Amino acid sequence: MAAEAELASVPSLPPLFAHLWAGWVDLCATRPTGGFGLSPLSRLEIQAWEADEGHALEPWERRAVLQLDATYRRINQSDEP
Repeated sequence: MAAEAELASVPSLPPLFAHLWAGWVDLCATRPTGGFGLSPLSRLEIQAWEADEGHALEPWERRAVLQLDATYRRINQSDEP
């Protein structure tokens, strides 16, 4: 119950970012896997996602998705607990 209460109190994402987060989550669901940890999302994968969704990202949005992905991979490949 404490976790549910904590999640309920988290502020919602700003509208300018919420769609990027949702797109990144979609992209992560199809992320290629390899023996050397998480593979980075490629621009080709992002372009394919854009075509599938019928949505063209602005250059700054594409960079934000790539930066989000790089941060996610760095955190998840860290040796720190």
